Amino acid sequence: MSNNLYNSEAQKQKVLSYLLAGNTLTQRQATQMFNVIRLAAIIFVLRKTYIIHDINKGLKIESRYRLIEKIRFDENQKTLF
Repeated sequence: MSNNLYNSEAQKQKVLSYLLAGNTLTQRQATQMFNVIRLAAIIFVLRKTYIIHDINKGLKIESRYRLIEKIRFDENQKTLF
């Protein structure tokens, strides 16, 4: 299938742009706005570069993600700071 609806690079970029703008995002919103079926999969990939919190974690309601900041690396020591 040439038009991959699941976790495409375009969808990832849309989600990232939305979160970088300071918005929070739920699965329902991601489906309605960006046709994203698996938001958690996109969040998993983005967490390799960004700190993203689920602000509803532990509650029995839908996950709501918020981007906190980009992860910075110390190039000399190859560690996070």
